[in-house]
Amino acid sequence: MSASVSSGGGFSCFVGQDSKVYVSGTGHDGQHGNGYMTAKCKFAPLPIENCNVYTVSCGENHAAALSLSHTLLTWGGGKYGQLGLGDNVKQISTPQTVQLPISLLIYKFLAVNTTHTH
Repeated sequence: MSASVSSGGGFSCFVGQDSKVYVSGTGHDGQHGNGYMTAKCKFAPLPIENCNVYTVSCGENHAAALSLSHTLLTWGGGKYGQLGLGDNVKQISTPQTVQLPISLLIYKFLAVNTTHTH
């Protein structure tokens, strides 16, 4: 039984009992988070070292995960700035830590829609 399940535009993510994010489906914008821009049929874990994930949420072409230590990670399509990395890059194919203001603490809620991350 997984802790979190989400689907985006042609791809899906879930958090397994091992607290790792698993991804399957289209990956043309880096949605798989594994460094490649390809599609795959089977779920495979993301290569996030030393990070236990609590929840994951998918947008149309990007995803975000919240770790148990309250770290926010994003990856995938970002041409509208939805990755929160401040650089409006077209795509990031590996999970990146979002630098949040010290006053902003994220606990257990994460929501992503088509082109925005909340």
